Amino acid sequence: MPDDEIGRLCILNPSVDIWSDGISTARYAAISVTLVNAMEVKDCWAWVDVLPNGHSFPLHWLGTPFTAEETSAPRVIINSKKSAGLIVAFALPPYGRAANYFKHANVSGEVPMYVPSSRLEEQIWNGEGCWLAQPLALYNPTPKLEAFLSPGEYRINVRVGCDTGEGDNREFILQSPMSWEELGLLLPA
Repeated sequence: MPDDEIGRLCILNPSVDIWSDGISTARYAAISVTLVNAMEVKDCWAWVDVLPNGHSFPLHWLGTPFTAEETSAPRVIINSKKSAGLIVAFALPPYGRAANYFKHANVSGEVPMYVPSSRLEEQIWNGEGCWLAQPLALYNPTPKLEAFLSPGEYRINVRVGCDTGEGDNREFILQSPMSWEELGLLLPA
C-alpha cells in the first residue's frame, strides 16, 4: 500500500447482542467499521441521524469509557488490522419486579411503589423502546429522553468520519422494541 493513499472507512453489516457486567444488562445494536487503503486513521467519530427530520447524536465506540461528565463521544484510532465496533442503540429490561403491577393505581386503594406520570415513563419502566447510544444515555439513560425512541421502526443514517481519511454513511432500519429482547438493526430492503 503506498504511503500517500488516503484511508477510507467502511460501515459493515449490523449485529445485535447482550451486554452484562453482572449488575446491569442491556441489549445493544452495533455495527463494525473497517479501514481500507491505509494502515491507520486518527480522530474517528460517528453520528446517527433519525430520518427524515429527526435528532442527530454522537455515537459511542465499543471499548471506550463513558462518564457522567462526557458530553461527546471520544474519538478513536482505527487501524487496518482490526475493525472498530460502534454502538448504535440499546434497550433495557423492565425495572424491578412485576413492572406491569406499577402501571396504574390499584382499585383496592393500595398505593403502588411507583406510578409513572406519563406513557413515556411507563414504556421505560416496562422495558419498551430503546435509546440511541450517545455517551450520556449509556451512562444514565433515564434523564436522556431526547435519545429515547418509543417502540416502532425508524429509518436512521449512521455517519463515520476521521481527520486523516474518508468517511462513510449507511442507512439502517432501527426496530425500537415492545420488549427489550426484540431490539433490531437491519439493512433496508
